[in-house]
Amino acid sequence: MSESLLHIDETRELAGFNTLMNVTSGLLAEINKDKHEYQPMFRFNNSRTGVRENEQIPETTSSSWKFHELAGVYSSPVIADGTAFFGCNSKYMHAIDIVKKKEKWRTKTQGHIRSSPLYHHGILFFGSFDHYFNAVSAKTGAVKWKFRTSDWVFSSPLIFDGMVCFGSMDNHVYLLNALDGKLIWKYKTGHWVISSPAYYNNTIYIGSRDKKMYALNPENGEPRWVFDAHAEIHSTPALFGDTVFFGCLDGTFYALDSMTGGIRWKFKAADAIFSSAAVDKDMVCFGSKDAHMYCLNRNTGKIKWKFLTGRSVHSSPVLCDQKVLFGGDDWKFYILDVSSGKSLYEYLSDGRIRSSPFIHQGKIYFGGLYFYEI
Repeated sequence: MSESLLHIDETRELAGFNTLMNVTSGLLAEINKDKHEYQPMFRFNNSRTGVRENEQIPETTSSSWKFHELAGVYSSPVIADGTAFFGCNSKYMHAIDIVKKKEKWRTKTQGHIRSSPLYHHGILFFGSFDHYFNAVSAKTGAVKWKFRTSDWVFSSPLIFDGMVCFGSMDNHVYLLNALDGKLIWKYKTGHWVISSPAYYNNTIYIGSRDKKMYALNPENGEPRWVFDAHAEIHSTPALFGDTVFFGCLDGTFYALDSMTGGIRWKFKAADAIFSSAAVDKDMVCFGSKDAHMYCLNRNTGKIKWKFLTGRSVHSSPVLCDQKVLFGGDDWKFYILDVSSGKSLYEYLSDGRIRSSPFIHQGKIYFGGLYFYEI
């Protein structure tokens, strides 16, 4: 065979190999598109899906322990390295050894802490009503750095590419360097930012009380698109399947195209939605002030079931082990069957539950009047 023919054959083989690699890469990208990397944070990942994977809920659950030295826990706990971290109205961030059932440390701020902490490489990030956003040692509680905003920080942070993002009731969304707390950019909305940011496909998504959902470019904080929901947004958006899911205070729940902000479908509850949605490949679940937990078809928005509690549901549900877990203003913690909405377990606590649960090694942790393990 001539040298030229050999060259042609090699070129064809190389072209075929490149085509195969491109197809394989495309398939892998499609398969991994909705893989959401776990982090110890509010809603378990940067997409804020509220799905706790690789955990099982025991068939029989009973109250085993509660931590009393508190003034109400609205912050949702996270667990890392055998430690539960959560803030409360006593103005402290607490670290509890979940094996020994003893407090390891507490760090005091000058305001209530309703921001849920983020644990990342031994550092705990959270906001406070004292206007500061904090980075502290997860081992000792010692302050690494603090960043001052101009109002309460209710929003729960996320981290990506060495940067930490959160909102403030001074109307701004902030992006900081996670190492030293230096400001990278801030973006001003038209009202308070109580919603927590989600990050998906190189875009930051966050709602505001100015009635808008924002999709921001992380490079400069400028909007890729802005959607007018015509009602205040307190809930945190969840991203799944290139769709943004969130509820508003007029009771409307939206599913938007994450690339364009166009409406895919919407659903109307009977009252305000403060609860952030949990979403997987089949369904989306959220609570409402109308006392219901709703479960909708993720693709169509058609109702699959709804479950009536005794009062408002502000708590954001968690999907785990084919179950829906959440708390209510009726003082109860609920575990429902995800397929039918049937109640599997109800635990009566000591006060209303607006914290969202964290599942770890078969145990369920959440805040209320106290901090609970069941």
